[in-house]
Amino acid sequence: MTLTSWSKWAAILSVAIGLSGCWDNKEMDEYGYVQAVAIDEAQDGSFALTTLIYNPTYSQTAGSAKPSEKPVLTIHTHGVSLFEATREIPMKLGRKAKWDHMRVILLGEKLLKTHDAGEVLDFFSRDHEPRGTILPLVAQSDAGRFLTFKPFIEETIGQQYKRMETEGARYSAKTSGIPLFDLAIQMKSPARVAVIPYLQQEEERNETIVSGLAILKKRQAGREA
Repeated sequence: MTLTSWSKWAAILSVAIGLSGCWDNKEMDEYGYVQAVAIDEAQDGSFALTTLIYNPTYSQTAGSAKPSEKPVLTIHTHGVSLFEATREIPMKLGRKAKWDHMRVILLGEKLLKTHDAGEVLDFFSRDHEPRGTILPLVAQSDAGRFLTFKPFIEETIGQQYKRMETEGARYSAKTSGIPLFDLAIQMKSPARVAVIPYLQQEEERNETIVSGLAILKKRQAGREA
């Protein structure tokens, strides 16, 4: 083997050694996998965050799940910013919240009367974990209560709302299926106006429905543009 060949092999081995190993690995039990979040305004003006996290001990196998076992866990946190509210989750859950499996983001109708929707959603748009395909919805009155409903057919209420929005937009055309990425583009348009699906509770029955649209306008200096 020539000196040139030895040099090539030495270079390849040095690179391979540097790439080997699991120096930045994380175990699955270090994370809490978020299914949905609901954002409201607390009485003191801070953000009230309700986070729906998948229960890793839950199993759908017949006879394996305990009667008291639920497919999701609900964590309530507060903060003057969404960043602060999300950083409180590990203190209550004991795990870091992982956002890349999130299905929907619910924005409380009351919250949007005092906060700009684009600025609230900007936290999720800028973070590297949440995907642009997450579906945002405006929830009637307060959003947190909508995560307490039981799903009809899906495993979690977060997945239920996602299917209600996408299939409702596809087959009935009574709502929209706009994802987070497209909504962010609309909010940055010159008109600064966007439409977003509306989640509400049916008055006669204790059920929820995704029907209609909410119109979001860019706020300037505390007023709508």
